[in-house]
Amino acid sequence: KAVIVGYATSTEVTRRKALSPAATVKLAEERAVHAMNYLVKEKGIAADRIEVRHGDGPQKAEVWVVPQGASYTGAGEPFDATVIKH
Repeated sequence: KAVIVGYATSTEVTRRKALSPAATVKLAEERAVHAMNYLVKEKGIAADRIEVRHGDGPQKAEVWVVPQGASYTGAGEPFDATVIKH
């Protein structure tokens, strides 16, 4: 399976002001979901094989490949990707 961790920081500036904590989490989640959508739509990976998480960090999305039988123990908190608009 794959684990995608979307990152964002409150110091990212949008419309000339820093992000609130809730907006920071939302932006990180959107980054993870956009990366997941790319893998599903463009690369044909089944969505049920992808776990999405959000974390606090630089502006990026990381994709981790987790071997069968292993568990991902890295950064990020899991969230429900269906609540994010695609």
